[in-house]
Amino acid sequence: MEKDQNELFRQENYRPLEQCMGLSPIQMNALLYKPFTEVSPVQLRHDTEDASLDQIPLFGIAEALLHIIKNAGELKLTATDALPKKVVLELYEKKLISEFHLDSGMYKLSKESDSHTVTAARYGVEYGRLARKANGKFMLQKATIQLLEKGDRIALFKQFLLGFSDKYLWASPDGFVNQNFGQYGWAYSLYMLLKCGKEQTNVQFYVDKYLLAFPGLYNEFLQESDFRRKDLLSCYALRTFKRNFAWLGLVNVLEEKTSILEEPRYNFQYTGLADQLFTIAN
Repeated sequence: MEKDQNELFRQENYRPLEQCMGLSPIQMNALLYKPFTEVSPVQLRHDTEDASLDQIPLFGIAEALLHIIKNAGELKLTATDALPKKVVLELYEKKLISEFHLDSGMYKLSKESDSHTVTAARYGVEYGRLARKANGKFMLQKATIQLLEKGDRIALFKQFLLGFSDKYLWASPDGFVNQNFGQYGWAYSLYMLLKCGKEQTNVQFYVDKYLLAFPGLYNEFLQESDFRRKDLLSCYALRTFKRNFAWLGLVNVLEEKTSILEEPRYNFQYTGLADQLFTIAN
């Protein structure tokens, strides 16, 4: 009897789910809580060349920060535990990612929080345990120094990506109330991009699939007093495509201008970099 029950559990856990693009509960659990482990359907490639890593804008900012800290030995933070202005300017002036509110002159870059990308890179480094904060100073972990000396950029990228995707709050620089939408299940969105990005280039396709896999997130949006259906697309497009995927160099987003009364439409160009960084496990 116990053997039969275990077999039933095994069959259920490995049963393909139509609402999850054929992935099983075991695979979905891995994408949610153990991305890039051996049971995950998305794997980080171990043969990625430096030329490909050089094409990841947000990682480029993070690597520059790591080298600044390494050369300084430690970095003194401001009274609010932010990166000093000199470092913020040095990182942003690399022009790896453009931020309209800064480049247009609407805002002047004077502190870390003025730049969404510098802030995201900093916390990807910190939450990815590449650097630590102590007594008002920012310093590298010993393991990070060893990775830098070995030139193991793939390992650095993996830790950074997990810190940025799993722990840094994507909702912090936007105006949407719901904090989970888009970030929860981010590795599933990456799986969809790897599977369909060359053919399906409309963001609506992905938000529909995302809601099919995680219907509870739709219910969270419904509970918000100012909910509008187009907010689902706008929120997902902003967090997943215009920031996450675009900041990683995986897509170029093309937003079609519409009137206030029309729902926004977002399309993107698949750069192909995702195929050089990740692979779908057989």
